[in-house]
Amino acid sequence: SISLAPPGSSSWDTAGPTALLLAADPNAVVTDLIGRPLVYDGEHLSNDCGVVVSAGHMATRIHREMCEKLRRDEVFCEALGVVRCDAEII
Repeated sequence: SISLAPPGSSSWDTAGPTALLLAADPNAVVTDLIGRPLVYDGEHLSNDCGVVVSAGHMATRIHREMCEKLRRDEVFCEALGVVRCDAEII
């Protein structure tokens, strides 16, 4: 399965579910919408680039492909306020 959350959720909203998911399925993938891992450092409390969560072989493949396409989309990255990055992240 795959799940999306728009920009603006808090790390408080995602930390617990991320930990539970990864404990249950170490192959699950949790990133922002452009494929970067979520940051849990106590400083960056907002998931400014949204959240994508996937579990299962096909869902994680779709997850990675979608993030790659979004990461290469200049208009999308500009809307999120991030510098476009063509390098592979996940």
